[in-house]
Amino acid sequence: MAAGNKLVSVDPEELRFQFELEKPSHCDLKVSNTTDKNVAFKVKTTSPKKYFVRPNTGVIQPFDTCIIRVTLQAQLEYPPDMQCKDKFLLQSTPVPAESNSEELPQNTFTKEAGKQLEESKLRVVYIARNAQDKSDDNVKQTSDPSSNPAVQTAKAARDSAVKEVTQLQQELDSLKRKGQKKGPGFSIRLAIAAGVIGIMIWCTWYMVKDGCSTERPCWQRNSATGSPLSLIVGSLCIKHPNLFGKSEKLDVLWDKGLSDSNILIAYRKPRPEWLAQHSLVIQHSVSPEVGIHGVPVDNFSRTGSGGVNLCRFSAGVELDEPGSSNWSSKTSVKFENVRPVNDDGRSICRDLHGFPVTSSGNSHDSMVVLKQESRFAKFSLQIEQGIPLMSKWLIFNRFKFAASKGVKVGPGFLLTSLTGGSIVGDIAPYQAFAIGGLGSVRGYGEGAVGCGRSCLVANTELTFPMHQMLDGALFCDCGTDLGSGRYVPGNPGLRHGKPGAGVGLGYGIRVKSPMGHFQVDCALNAFQQKTIYFGFSNVPS
Repeated sequence: MAAGNKLVSVDPEELRFQFELEKPSHCDLKVSNTTDKNVAFKVKTTSPKKYFVRPNTGVIQPFDTCIIRVTLQAQLEYPPDMQCKDKFLLQSTPVPAESNSEELPQNTFTKEAGKQLEESKLRVVYIARNAQDKSDDNVKQTSDPSSNPAVQTAKAARDSAVKEVTQLQQELDSLKRKGQKKGPGFSIRLAIAAGVIGIMIWCTWYMVKDGCSTERPCWQRNSATGSPLSLIVGSLCIKHPNLFGKSEKLDVLWDKGLSDSNILIAYRKPRPEWLAQHSLVIQHSVSPEVGIHGVPVDNFSRTGSGGVNLCRFSAGVELDEPGSSNWSSKTSVKFENVRPVNDDGRSICRDLHGFPVTSSGNSHDSMVVLKQESRFAKFSLQIEQGIPLMSKWLIFNRFKFAASKGVKVGPGFLLTSLTGGSIVGDIAPYQAFAIGGLGSVRGYGEGAVGCGRSCLVANTELTFPMHQMLDGALFCDCGTDLGSGRYVPGNPGLRHGKPGAGVGLGYGIRVKSPMGHFQVDCALNAFQQKTIYFGFSNVPS
């Protein structure tokens, strides 16, 4: 047991490996939760390419135990004097009861003021394979076992047992290799998962096909005139943690609203933590496009439908690079197909004013998009590159950044953020930046400030305590399209009378409770129109 560790006990105190050239060796680490709370743990090492740790992170239930297997990969040479300078660090911290080992926040193991984070350091010891043989030789020299028949008999029995165990191990390895070559075979669970996914895809297609008829827009349908499926609102999530028996993960997410839907299928195959993690992602969504083609109403405080909806299909690969608590990177290569439809569900290539809604001039746009997303501390950068593999496929370059900075002002806290971006090349109107709305400039409808090839949005918010569970807030938002609205194909911003720049001021309250955080904001735009925003998050206080 590691001294001074209050959350978990660790046994043994050091990792001992039987060292033999070109052969792996392992050591089991027993970690026990000694508290009545859920405790999350993470294992780090100074030589991540040398060792394989499973599991390297997880959550231990109260008074439960977890066995961590640390494997020393096959080495090609002996270390000097059989001495090892490698070290392991076991971090542990209490987490909420509903925490899942697969969805721990990135800052779970970061050191912060007032946070209980304990660490156990473990050294590594190599044991030479012939160390035991030398010990036996010493005993033989001192006690002359050749003259003792009992010792000879015991030694012969030991050698015979070792030989039988070695043979059994070889046979087991041979069976494992044959099983891997043979393949996973048929799985009832896989068949059930495939059936559920098929039903979800059929339902999505049926709702897109029949839920929006030629009689009226889909959000004006009722049970007497349309399919009952068009009235379904909800979300379904399916997660399989071990699809083919080798920790492959399958995630299926289905969201359905009155006028939009989204289905996402992701397959992930585990790899060593120092390598990029692969994910195969397929996604299909249907949603109204109001940020660019929407019509501002009520003094720009709301945005009405412009008669354009987007059906998006994408498929590709995502690579998550190994990161840290302050840095992360994700790269993806995806094929995307975007098909604009009107409120009746019919494919269109022009809007209500006769201007094109696609870049190709056809009823759909196709593209291959290479995307790179990087985050460092409070700064993030996203770059997209359109690759024209075929004629009329979109070629463009788009980047977007976000930066934030927080400063403590007396008892309050001042948070300032700045976001912006630009896009060059062949674009469709729906690829422009939309300015206005929640998360952009409060007090305006979505995209009611403007839309352009470039944008810049600044947000400042001051929160101050009013009660133990209640905070007040004052905020100021401003945004502009930097005069780039006229370069968007069809100039939808000018046609809909959007100002291109706007400022929103307001105030709000933040209620913190054990069930989550609740907030209410009241924003006033430049046209003296008020808008109320409500928000709730289930983040425990």
